[in-house]
Amino acid sequence: CIQIYSNEYDLEMTSETTWKGKAACQWYYFSVASLKPGKYCFNILGFVKPASLYNSGLRPYLYSKKAKIWSVVGNEVCYFKHRVVKKKNLDTFVLS
Repeated sequence: CIQIYSNEYDLEMTSETTWKGKAACQWYYFSVASLKPGKYCFNILGFVKPASLYNSGLRPYLYSKKAKIWSVVGNEVCYFKHRVVKKKNLDTFVLS
């Protein structure tokens, strides 16, 4: 995790290899602690599919240990092509 601004963080996923030998990154899980109340932006880097349902209204879920419930969260959720190419001929995408 890299802190970009006081309330924005980049989280980079590690790819897995599928049974066909291709890289795949489509699921994620992370936790945060000790954040002050407020709005935060988490940019999840390393997706490999060029399209996502996040651009059609899908939003992430958040689990609250305190309340012991799952909630749909996020405003202005978007999925887009990453500006930086890390591997030759492999575009990656960001969920923000």
